[in-house]
Amino acid sequence: MVSINTVIPFAITLFGGILAAGAVYIVAQLFLGGMSDVGGFDADGFDADSGEGEAVGISLNVIAAFCVGVGSMGLVASLNDWSVLLTILTSLLFGLLMGRFFQVAFSYVLRQQHSGLIQDDALVGTIARVTVDTPAGKLGEALLEEPERMKYPIRHIDDTPLAKGDEVIVVKVEGGRLHVRKR
Repeated sequence: MVSINTVIPFAITLFGGILAAGAVYIVAQLFLGGMSDVGGFDADGFDADSGEGEAVGISLNVIAAFCVGVGSMGLVASLNDWSVLLTILTSLLFGLLMGRFFQVAFSYVLRQQHSGLIQDDALVGTIARVTVDTPAGKLGEALLEEPERMKYPIRHIDDTPLAKGDEVIVVKVEGGRLHVRKR
């Protein structure tokens, strides 16, 4: 059996690179936020349109957590002179566990983001003012004055553009988003 001693420099570089890639992505998400919206791809894996707080598929955050798990366990195993097969198997297993943990944790956090201060039914029929120009089919933002002054993410039900200052009527509330129609 090939000892990991013969490939320690390669293993440290490989597992260190995997660990660094995952960690850099997660840290960038924490400080920059919104990187996952690049190119219109829902990289967070959260389908807010469905109204359910469940992660959909595999997100880039989960892949980054998998990389952190594989890289960290691979480094520990490499530095402790485990066999190549044992190093690879434990690294993959630990990566899968980390990925799954983060998927469950992110799902839980996303479900908790919707505040229940104002009942969704109370918002239907209220008038809001659009605060940013919103292209067709994209999320925008609107300010509601009643029952409480708050900003909400909005989506036009007809997928038409909205201009800053437009007045809209809330048609339905789903997943913390207001679906609106021009007044």
